[in-house]
Amino acid sequence: MSLLFEPSFVINFLVSYFSVVARLNYVTVLNCWDLKDNRDLIANLSSVVKFVHLVDLNDATLDLEQQAERIVSRNQINLGVFIEYGCPMSRQMIVECASRRCFTSTTHWVMLDRYVNSSVFTAMEDIDLYVDAEVKILGRQNETELNLYDVYNNGLSLGGKVKVSFDREVHEDLNGKVVIGESALASKLKYQNRDDLSDITFKIAMVSQSFPHTNGGFGHILEFFESYKQPEADVAARIGYMLLKAIQETLNFRIDFEHYRQTPQNESEKSFYEAVQDRKVDLSIFGVASNHMADLTCLQSFMAYRSSFIFRTPITNSLTNNIFTQPFAKETWLTVALTVMLGAVAVKINFFAEEHLEQDNEYHEHYSLYTMFMETLASFCQEGCEFINRSSPGRLSQMMLFVCSLVVFNYYSSGIFSILMQGPQKSNIKTLTQLADSRLQVGIDGTVDVEEFFMRSTHSDIQQLVEKKDLRENFNLDPAYGIYQVRSGTLAYHCDRMVAYNVIRDSYDFSEMCDLNEIEVMPPQGVGLLIRKDSPFRELLNIRLARLRETGAFSRFSNLWITKKPECLVTSVVSSVSMEGAFPIFLLLIAGTIAAFMAFALENGLFRASGRHFGSSASLE
Repeated sequence: MSLLFEPSFVINFLVSYFSVVARLNYVTVLNCWDLKDNRDLIANLSSVVKFVHLVDLNDATLDLEQQAERIVSRNQINLGVFIEYGCPMSRQMIVECASRRCFTSTTHWVMLDRYVNSSVFTAMEDIDLYVDAEVKILGRQNETELNLYDVYNNGLSLGGKVKVSFDREVHEDLNGKVVIGESALASKLKYQNRDDLSDITFKIAMVSQSFPHTNGGFGHILEFFESYKQPEADVAARIGYMLLKAIQETLNFRIDFEHYRQTPQNESEKSFYEAVQDRKVDLSIFGVASNHMADLTCLQSFMAYRSSFIFRTPITNSLTNNIFTQPFAKETWLTVALTVMLGAVAVKINFFAEEHLEQDNEYHEHYSLYTMFMETLASFCQEGCEFINRSSPGRLSQMMLFVCSLVVFNYYSSGIFSILMQGPQKSNIKTLTQLADSRLQVGIDGTVDVEEFFMRSTHSDIQQLVEKKDLRENFNLDPAYGIYQVRSGTLAYHCDRMVAYNVIRDSYDFSEMCDLNEIEVMPPQGVGLLIRKDSPFRELLNIRLARLRETGAFSRFSNLWITKKPECLVTSVVSSVSMEGAFPIFLLLIAGTIAAFMAFALENGLFRASGRHFGSSASLE
């Protein structure tokens, strides 16, 4: 009698396989053994694994859907499943598990075939297995020899055929111990024995912004993807297509393209995201990774989608945001002004104290607080000091004031020098809130996705930008026109950075490239081949893409299609202060002169009314 009919041998085999070979802690057993044999099975398995779930296939009330669902719910851990083919409902159980995708790389199946005619192998021919299935079948080579076989299918629904490979020998030694031989597949890397997909056909979503319609075929689209015409167009689709073709060369699968618009035109039209999610297609040549994609993922991101506002540094004529005020922050300017006023008060108090302590008016003049203020300000401007205190405390306070003014003046002058030597100036507008408060106009590229993002966003800074800049009237600006308008320095334009870089390279000169600024609207999002997270081909394709990355294919395609940011080649040129930039200073001078004449007229009128005249001693007190 064959060893397969001896429960003790099968029990010892399962203990050895699940605990030593597969190294699993959770096992589900589906059989039709009697109570005593099952008790021995559970006792032996429980000694080496943490959890054993027994399902009796003789039970006529068995809920197959519930049992299959339990297996699926545990697919986050490595689970072992043993099923004895030939038991009542064993065939139905396998079919139910296949329909719920229980045959995955995380679920290790062991099937028992007690019959010489290998009925389980025949039964597996119409089971919808995939390339990631981990199925081992213990069958008889002859009456005394047992073999363990590796069984998988590239995908029955895709046209695949069942494939059976010899894995290892299994026998019982003279002491009754089960010996599991060395695996013939152990020397191969994962999926290395499953690298031929020539019997299946992948349905691929073809997405192109340049070709919203197929016009009866894909030939002209594929020809465009493989050419270098309009390198700025369909960059993500082109790279995805090239990587897909490279994978096809190694795995030999066939491709059936289905065309999808990048943005559906109506509610009845499905997007390529929905097509992948609903399993209408197996994958898409590209997709943008998002945290909101519950069932989808991108394989080996080959580029990043970055949407930004791009604008030139605006020329400011504001005194508070001018190159002459940039060396110090607003708080520093206020501190300097307060120091000048306090210094003037301190010097005035010193002179006043000297006058009263010495009781000698012959050596003293009466200086007004205004005069002391002008004297202190002159010292900060390195113009020297005309009046010197006679007392040691007064001279010491003046000396400390001079040291402070020297440090402030040197900090300021070195700050101005550093700013001018930095080359082209960058804007102080760094956030969307600052952009909303600026005088720059705002334009948006005309894609439906972008418009929907701005209109439906719940971020306060984006909502503020939409309200203050009235973006509803500034959508659908053509990228070429929008980037060209950026040159004027009055427009901030939003689009994909690669689209902008292509236009900038073709139309901007070097000096204009150097003062470009960018504000990212959202974090960079990875772009890669779009596939379902539970796809049986996800791991295999990831391995192939990782191999392409190692060989430099990713870098080659990136250098060929992805436009880098234009470099600034005039960074060593010293910046000059334009007339517009210096205008606030001259405006301040003119305003100060007018204010001086008005103060002079007012003071003259007051003096005439009081009967005094300029130059008298009373006028100086």
